[in-house]
Amino acid sequence: NADTPTSLVEAASPQWFWMEERFPGADQWNSLHERLVDAWKRQAPLLPPGPLHFVHSEGDEAGEDLMTVAYLRETADQAGLE
Repeated sequence: NADTPTSLVEAASPQWFWMEERFPGADQWNSLHERLVDAWKRQAPLLPPGPLHFVHSEGDEAGEDLMTVAYLRETADQAGLE
């Protein structure tokens, strides 16, 4: 699956929940989610006014692209972008 960035979802979210379940109270060294939100905040002044658009391929029958795009959209929302 080298043509899609699906590892983003696995690295940012399920790993966190697994760690919370297995090692309650531990801190995750992976700060991918926080860094994505911070990156959106840094990019916000450079973006044109109006909504931010995200796209994915309808050819992806497994829905991996949709999940990745939905996750990126969520991080943009958390950064205050519409």
